[in-house]
Amino acid sequence: VYLQGGGDPLLDNGALRHLAQSLAAAGIRRVKGRFVYDESSLPAYNRIDALQPDAASYNPGISALSLNFNRVELQWQREKNETFSAVTNAISDGLVIPVESFAFGAADARLPGGAPFMRSNGSVGSDGEEADWVFDPSLADKGYAWLPVHEAGITTARVFRSIAEGVGVTLPEPEPGVTPASARVSDVSQSRALPEVLRLLLKHSNNLTAELIGLNTARALAGRTLPLDQANAEVGRWYAGLLPGAGWVSYAPLNFSGLTSAGRVTPDHITAILA
Repeated sequence: VYLQGGGDPLLDNGALRHLAQSLAAAGIRRVKGRFVYDESSLPAYNRIDALQPDAASYNPGISALSLNFNRVELQWQREKNETFSAVTNAISDGLVIPVESFAFGAADARLPGGAPFMRSNGSVGSDGEEADWVFDPSLADKGYAWLPVHEAGITTARVFRSIAEGVGVTLPEPEPGVTPASARVSDVSQSRALPEVLRLLLKHSNNLTAELIGLNTARALAGRTLPLDQANAEVGRWYAGLLPGAGWVSYAPLNFSGLTSAGRVTPDHITAILA
């Protein structure tokens, strides 16, 4: 079974449940072979900007298989004996799906910038396994936060596996791959129309949505998948041909959300696009 991503910025748990139900309706109860997640239609990144804080939910990974804006809700509690327990859930469309691939450990010292969490660098969690995240020693004993998902493709696939289990379809642990041209389509989750997605983007200012729209746009213009820097250049060339006279040689936003201090866009560029 292949779960193939198309870069829908608004993919949620409900859409995955619909896909899982189509497998169940086809009479599939258990897959003895492989369960493959395919994020090859767009480039994958573990964050939008490397200079932003690790725990910033507005700076998640990018993937053609992005789910719930690539963030999970973390709820934690620390007992008097310093035992740290945490639950992470993928939440949307009335479905709360546990995500078990987040492990936590205590940092040896205060985290830089007063951050409550930071990605681990080999620390060991309370269960003796290597931690994905470390928390600041001054962290409150109880609370919740939204954490970004950095490995979006496999996280989406694992959530789908859990949802499929709930409708009676057992899948193996997901692995990366590419969907063959000969694969039979079981079902498709259709994105909302682009104007509606754009209206929601402008209302909520969601960085991941901007990145996925931009990468999909560049792919449509070039006819192939492009890395983020080349995708921006491709859109810049399109602007130059459509709106001459705004000096597009200096147009270099570097990503599509603006979440970088290295990007350069002039007022002339912005006003030409708006006009």
